[in-house]
Amino acid sequence: MTHMDSFVFVVKSKLADYKRLRGGVEFMDKIPKSASGKILRRVLRDAEAKKRGYKLTYFDIAGRGEAIRIAFRLGGIEFEDYRVSFSSWKDLKPTLEFGSVPILDHNGKRLTESNVILSFIGSKAGLVPTDSLQSALCQEILAKWENLSGALSACPNNAEARGALVADTFPIYLDFLERRLAESGGPFLLGAKPTIADIKVLALSRQTHNKLLPQHTD
Repeated sequence: MTHMDSFVFVVKSKLADYKRLRGGVEFMDKIPKSASGKILRRVLRDAEAKKRGYKLTYFDIAGRGEAIRIAFRLGGIEFEDYRVSFSSWKDLKPTLEFGSVPILDHNGKRLTESNVILSFIGSKAGLVPTDSLQSALCQEILAKWENLSGALSACPNNAEARGALVADTFPIYLDFLERRLAESGGPFLLGAKPTIADIKVLALSRQTHNKLLPQHTD
């Protein structure tokens, strides 16, 4: 029997059922206290939240973090939405293994890559199909839209280049979506329920409308 097992056994034998701890026991080398000796419960709560909760780190813009934020909220999952200012990015960037965001910290583990994080949170929120083929179709849309996002980011900031993107590239992706929607029978891209594919398309469509399309409308 381990030290913790012994501790739990003693507690169970001394306390009524309704007084027993349900969340487990953790031993600490030092309990944080104020100068007057008061236990800093807020520090303990924050430390536990960081270990067991979700912390999403991204810039204070929509970008590649917005779809993840939407998935969190649709799933009713609490998370820390840590938004990095551009002024502090120069200090944060060298501390990151790949020098990029978004990143997700959860249970002492760190995930990178926006689609990976979106898929993980989507699975927790019931926004990823359980059928293997439907799941693959979902991932296909995520990959396609990541390609489109890259093309949009790489496009030179001039009317001619952006006009060509709207006229030549966007129709290919929109036709693809229309086919998928027709095949599924709607009302969402993969059928009767929304998935992370819908969220990904929605998030990028908002950015595209705000940044690109108004420049090319009559």
